[in-house]
Amino acid sequence: MEQPAIAAPYPARVTLHFHNGGEVPLWLYHRARSQTGEGSTLEVRLEPLSVPAGVGIDAPGRGSVFESVGLPRPRLVRLDAGEDATEKNTINLLPAQAGPKEKGTPLWGRYRLSVVSRAQYSNATEMERILGIKLWQGEVASNSVEIELQPPVGAGSITGTAARADGRGILDALVSLSDEQERLVSQTVTDPLGKVRCEIVWTNGAVIENVKGETADDGLISLELIPGPNFLTLRQRGCPTQDQRLVVPQEGGIDGFSLQLECEKK
Repeated sequence: MEQPAIAAPYPARVTLHFHNGGEVPLWLYHRARSQTGEGSTLEVRLEPLSVPAGVGIDAPGRGSVFESVGLPRPRLVRLDAGEDATEKNTINLLPAQAGPKEKGTPLWGRYRLSVVSRAQYSNATEMERILGIKLWQGEVASNSVEIELQPPVGAGSITGTAARADGRGILDALVSLSDEQERLVSQTVTDPLGKVRCEIVWTNGAVIENVKGETADDGLISLELIPGPNFLTLRQRGCPTQDQRLVVPQEGGIDGFSLQLECEKK
């Protein structure tokens, strides 16, 4: 462990030491980001050392390993018999919680931290036959270390939208926050946008035209509207209804509007 005490929301920086106790060389695969569930993974285990009397744990302590920033850097590391290898990781830690989800009280204090390394490959036998290398597969747990999780000394937030040059949202994008030394502090993945129902009304006082639709996962919607003032109502589950006014150009053709739904879901 780089630091014995960690104040939220800062992560833990750890160095893992691997030892090949076998008689043949093994290859460790340091993966790039993967959605397949196959390859090498690290599971973080975080257990409180003491819980106040009468306090029940509604959510256990948990941790997640930050992904590498920038271009993927998968690599194979040869580990000869009796040799050691090291791997540095940045781990986000969340304390156990007493009380219901999102409303409970974090349990700060001393914890026992360990990780479990797993590896599984469907093509391992083929790799060994073609390349003559043996990929390590299996599961091994690290020893435990004690750390102290401390509450944050301040609070803040960063919000924004990941979008392409044409304004379309980027789904499942890895967003990383680094400090002045370019070390990871926080990380998240953009979620698909919740669908928004749109109802647009055009009227000249005698005739009323009503158009309805729903946005796609990327937040886009395509509708045919009558030129002139149109009155738009936006509805999204868990958010207050919002009304906006659009003026569609008289010359016709294709036009685009960028609309923002202000919503803080509970």
